[in-house]
Amino acid sequence: MIAAVGPFLGTESSEHHAWSHLQSILAGIYSLISYICAQESIATDINAGPGAVDTRVILVDENTKIAGIAGHSIVWSLPDFAMVGAPWNLVFYPEIDNGRELLEAFLSAASNQAATYGELIGLDIGDSHLVAQTQAGDGKTCGSHGIVCLGGTFDHLHPGHKLLLSAAALLLRIPPKSQPPCRFIIGVTGDELLKNKKFAEYLQPWQVRAAGVIDFLESVIDGPGNRGHQGCFTETSPGSMTRLFRAGAVLVECVEIQDAFGPTITREDMDALVVSGETRSGGQAVNERRADMGWRALEIYEVDVLDAKELSDSNYAETGDFAAKISSTAIREHRAVAAAGTTSRS
Repeated sequence: MIAAVGPFLGTESSEHHAWSHLQSILAGIYSLISYICAQESIATDINAGPGAVDTRVILVDENTKIAGIAGHSIVWSLPDFAMVGAPWNLVFYPEIDNGRELLEAFLSAASNQAATYGELIGLDIGDSHLVAQTQAGDGKTCGSHGIVCLGGTFDHLHPGHKLLLSAAALLLRIPPKSQPPCRFIIGVTGDELLKNKKFAEYLQPWQVRAAGVIDFLESVIDGPGNRGHQGCFTETSPGSMTRLFRAGAVLVECVEIQDAFGPTITREDMDALVVSGETRSGGQAVNERRADMGWRALEIYEVDVLDAKELSDSNYAETGDFAAKISSTAIREHRAVAAAGTTSRS
């Protein structure tokens, strides 16, 4: 688990509320992790076994004055995050005045919790700054929608999937406890549609893929301590898997889809659809079908792709080969090769 702390919910700049800004930060972190793991041949999909890296990134606002879980967004406030009491192997902070103040605020807020810290490491960043690209003034803010949906295969869930799911979850408008939950609807492709995929024999069954989505979102939405875990159980029925998070304020529903549209053309009451660059045309097709039915268009949000161009000058990074090495197809191919090697030796 990686907690990235910054001014994500502050009122001093509307940029901090911009969805494009926050999803770019997530894309940068997952790109760095994926690039390093691809170079070192380290598996990055969940439940990949010994030696794998299953990274999950949560965003924590540095504001110490936010009361309660950070308002209407899945971004955590620093006080709530500190109260989790989770063990952290490493805590990095910039060796500047603001960085040391942030560390002191975190340690103070966590002082009464059963938290453990392996090392506190100060980083000499000099005058450098990490700047995420953002689309200023696009009007797309976090915590702005009551019903968000997306679709995918989610086979051998890897950093590309994690980025897509996390970015979409940022759009959820988390209501007060007394109101009905916001809804995150994820269409997970049915097994029958995937039988012609490459290395299809190593595709995970729908139930496993849906459970992987639920497991990942638990850590992202409920945070490192899974505070909403008690009393919330995963309900499974044919073609559906649901789970409540944040003490019942967020309902996540995985539904089995048998076409490119899924629930976007069977449920009128949706607000937003999240796509990747590869599925941009699918978002347009969804809205065309909804228009034919007399329904309002969904607001489309496009998530950045994993990109390592700024991490290295090598052709390897520039061509994006690192992302291909962690794709679901590559993961299935790796398992096929490993199985073939085991068979030949037996």
